[in-house]
Amino acid sequence: MEGCLLGIAARDTVVTTEVYPLGASINQESMTFGPLLISDEEFIYGTITDDSPSAIHLDQPYAPSRQFFKAQKTEEDWQGNRTTEAPFTNAELFDTGRGTFSVDMQRFYSTQCFIDHKGKRICHIYVSHLTEGTWSAPQALDKNVNHPRYTSAQPAVGTLFNTSMEVLYFVSDRPGGAGGMDIWFSVYNKRNEQYKKAENAGVFINTSGDEVTPFFDLPSTASISARMDGPLMGDLTYFTLRAAWSHGILL
Repeated sequence: MEGCLLGIAARDTVVTTEVYPLGASINQESMTFGPLLISDEEFIYGTITDDSPSAIHLDQPYAPSRQFFKAQKTEEDWQGNRTTEAPFTNAELFDTGRGTFSVDMQRFYSTQCFIDHKGKRICHIYVSHLTEGTWSAPQALDKNVNHPRYTSAQPAVGTLFNTSMEVLYFVSDRPGGAGGMDIWFSVYNKRNEQYKKAENAGVFINTSGDEVTPFFDLPSTASISARMDGPLMGDLTYFTLRAAWSHGILL
């Protein structure tokens, strides 16, 4: 009922937008996720590969199935192909996907995941550095960001109160949150290249359910994320929040 009331309250703010699916070269039967726009004619995305295993055997080494692909615009459509170029590096032993650049474009964050011996999917955030025109191999962030037994995933880069402070936002199911997947953040110190211990974004943003796919719009300093619990207009509803964090505003 509350979700219906949200829809009624927002009816005067609705903007009609036409959405067109991309062709079969990109959108296939398997899941496609996490697009990252590189230019008007190119973007990076993640998908489940055609050669992925049909079943996961917990007594065998994990065989990754999700990898970065590159989509390029042609005269008629978009074409997708598996990419191997840095920094969009596909790991040999882990699922790979959901990446974002730092504000200065000198770091690229990505997510790598595996299934543990109990059948739980665990993801960690990795970073590559651009030095003299060359990208380094992805390295897992330290314990200030990644928790060894819980997921840290879906990185997004933005600011917090002070626009000179770069902040890494991500989702995690670690203890200390409101429940499910919460949005957490870690402030990056450019001088010593260290990340402060991650903090939960708080109850004005996080609910007992899952918050997913955070995105930060730098020009407006607005944070956008999807919510899967509470009053919603459908199974997945996007909310936007601005600098002085308060309750999320329905998009």
